[in-house]
Parts: sequence; structure tokens; C-alpha cells
Amino acid sequence: MAIQGSHTFKGIVLSDAYLQITSFDYMLHSQLETSVKTPAVMEEDGVTVKIEAIYETKWVKKPNSQCLVRVFKDKAARDADANGHVSDFVFNFDLKINTSAKNPIIQGYEALKALDAYKDYTDV
Repeated sequence: MAIQGSHTFKGIVLSDAYLQITSFDYMLHSQLETSVKTPAVMEEDGVTVKIEAIYETKWVKKPNSQCLVRVFKDKAARDADANGHVSDFVFNFDLKINTSAKNPIIQGYEALKALDAYKDYTDV
């Protein structure tokens, strides 16, 4: 599975560039988030605080998904040498993890094609 389209690398246009996701990572981090539970109440003058705001701090789970994408000159170059890529890059996306979600690699390709730079690429 891969996507193919026109890609510019160091000023050179690769008309049939072959982009393949070669690595996928999913991490779930917990972080503290503070939010306003009750907003402050102001006096009629709009400057003086009548009742202070109440804040709430809680642990929130934050998922992070990322893919490593290798860029090959074309499919023939990829088939000839799996390590012969001209460049690579990493991008992040929101992985769906519910029971009806597609597998992570398919979601990665869909997320990649949703980016403006790759919207005209085709599945190969």
C-alpha cells in the first residue's frame, strides 16, 4: 500500500513519487489540564472582582499517533531497493481506536491524503 503523485524534492519534481508509510507509532500520554470551573463575577464597574474564578485541574489522556513516510522516486525505485528512498518525513494524526475503526496504516494514508500537499495523490 502506498500513494503516488507529483512531489518536489530539493527543487526537482518527481512526477511519479511513491510515498510509503514504513513506521507507525501510537502513544498515550497523561497531562495536567487546568480549566475554569466557575468564571469570576465582576462588580458593576467591570474592573473589580466580586467573586474569584474557580479553577479545576485534572489528568487528561492525550493520544499521539505518528507515521514515518519514505519518499521514493517512483514505484520501480522502491521495488528495486526498499532502502533507496530520496527523503522521509514524519507526520502526526488523530487515530480512531473504536471497534469500527480501520486499521492504523489505512487511517495513516487517509490522514496523509487529507493534507493539502498530498490531496491529489492516488492509492497504488
